[in-house]
Amino acid sequence: MITEEIQLVGVPYSSIDDVWVSVEPMLQKGIEHGDGELDTRDILRLILERAMQLWVLWDYAEDRVVMAGVTEVVNYPKMKVCRAVVLGGERLGEWLNYIQEIEAWAKAKGCERMEAYGRRGLAKKMEDIGYSNTYVVMRKKI
Repeated sequence: MITEEIQLVGVPYSSIDDVWVSVEPMLQKGIEHGDGELDTRDILRLILERAMQLWVLWDYAEDRVVMAGVTEVVNYPKMKVCRAVVLGGERLGEWLNYIQEIEAWAKAKGCERMEAYGRRGLAKKMEDIGYSNTYVVMRKKI
């Protein structure tokens, strides 16, 4: 449920330093579920280079960030998509209530689709809000 006490905020590049100390541990927890593609230093660099975007759920009642996420716009040859790169924090269920705001932002940027890689638990939650589990990314180290 969307409330006035919690708000999704796209963090302006000029404010990254103000929130990074709070969001880095949240993003690190999300990264730990990946396959070593990125670390928080990479994400910070890409955000500052404006290749990725930082989003936070700000709880005004508690005056703090409760969830953080990073997106990137990907230009495939046939379409432009907004990819959710990493999510982390305390209240994933609340994050899903606000994803429509990111979708609207992505559409305004010319994206045709949203895309996310994640664990099966996240896929199930996203199916509940209209996303389909099209395929699973599998890897093997050789």
